[in-house]
Amino acid sequence: MAFLTDTQHVLRKEALLINSLQSTVAEEIINVHRYLEEQVLFLQPHDSVAITRLRDSRPSINDRVRLWFTADGDFSTVKGKAEIVGWDDKPSLSAEQRALIARIQGLLQPIELVGDFSIFGRGVNLIHVTRMQWLEQPFSVSNLITSGGPNDGKPVSENKPRPGRWSYVRQVSTT
Repeated sequence: MAFLTDTQHVLRKEALLINSLQSTVAEEIINVHRYLEEQVLFLQPHDSVAITRLRDSRPSINDRVRLWFTADGDFSTVKGKAEIVGWDDKPSLSAEQRALIARIQGLLQPIELVGDFSIFGRGVNLIHVTRMQWLEQPFSVSNLITSGGPNDGKPVSENKPRPGRWSYVRQVSTT
């Protein structure tokens, strides 16, 4: 079963929860998406492990994945959302792809151009996002249900050990 966004984009049933996105990174993207909601921008979780379900079944503009995120060390509250429209393996990007992404980041995401946030920094996941926004009514991560793995069907734990990790979750209604 697929879900539709308010502009009739198809979202997969399964969503992704990223733990503790830095609010400065989120705010930079949100500021662009306020005016250009379909502008593709980038998130780069600092992990050497690929987000396998995005890698193995890549999202696209026509096959989107809901992204939920917590922010700034508050692992217990979902504060924002976006739509994932692509995924790349950073080490596999060509020089031309890296140059193009660096140009986009230089214009629209300058925070992402320094240190580990750079397209040349650590990590393997380059997540393409659109329509990022803060939630008007944040909610507990325990309202999301884990999808797959040993905790399948259980609420997401509010006690996450470290930022930057992710969970596959089932799409929920937050209203």
